[in-house]
Amino acid sequence: MTTTDPRGQAALAPSLAALPAAREELEPLLARMLDLAERDHHNQQGGDLSAFRNERSLVRNLANYVAAASLADTVAPAGPVVDFGSGTGLLGGWLAARTGRPITLVDADQRLLDLARRLLPGVATHTSLEAVAPGSVALLTAMEVIEHIPPAEQRPVMSLLLSRLAPGGVLVLSTPDERGYLGGASRYGPHVGVLTAEELTDLLPTGGGWRCAVWRLESPLHTLSPVSRVLGPVGNGTWAALERRAPALAGAIAARAAEASRKRPRQPLPADHLRVRAVPAARSTGDGMLGVAVRPTQADAGDPAPAAGA
Repeated sequence: MTTTDPRGQAALAPSLAALPAAREELEPLLARMLDLAERDHHNQQGGDLSAFRNERSLVRNLANYVAAASLADTVAPAGPVVDFGSGTGLLGGWLAARTGRPITLVDADQRLLDLARRLLPGVATHTSLEAVAPGSVALLTAMEVIEHIPPAEQRPVMSLLLSRLAPGGVLVLSTPDERGYLGGASRYGPHVGVLTAEELTDLLPTGGGWRCAVWRLESPLHTLSPVSRVLGPVGNGTWAALERRAPALAGAIAARAAEASRKRPRQPLPADHLRVRAVPAARSTGDGMLGVAVRPTQADAGDPAPAAGA
């Protein structure tokens, strides 16, 4: 954990206490999104809408945004939110409603942004973060994005993210720690740049008055079962091989699986699955990680220019 915060790491600790209420608040927006996307927008790069019918996946992702909302309340200055890698805008839309801040959605998939505009009429969207003015963002989220970026490109992307923050602005990014899987990785094809907690810490800025921290999320949702540790990478590796060798067959199987998911009723999670807490990364084995970086203000000592992992 890296921090230059004189008040200590607790000042950057997100609270997840609002997660059960957030899940209830999300339901009307989720129902509308699933209705809009009934037979479209399957995206193998992580925007697959069928995942939002999986309650575990939905709540695990929502937890990241609840953490960001708590930091908006306690750390971020007044100002707009940008959700980088927003997908459909479902969770970014909840975040905007929860914080009362205007939000801009940024995603490379124009189809998902088209759906987001139907879901959230009037929302601003861009396909590139470069369209967002430098130094203008109070809260910038990048949830489950960095692991989709090749390692050689991660530091430039981090610098771009940091450069968009206003003075005092907060970056919150999430990524899974896959070391608990057999072989140290899930082998999920789109995850081309998975990070450890130490590697995530190294990507965050150092010096110049930046305040940074890396947290792990703890709950049953963030704990790999012995079966998942083995079957996850085996299944993902088998699927990746099928996509390479028989893409048409893989596409047909994926379409059938998505259709079956639409017809399957969502089952609520046990109450303890919604009790999530953030713990300093070095003190936990939870496989969900959050990186937090706060840009210095003029009152802070040092050079406020972004310096990712300098």
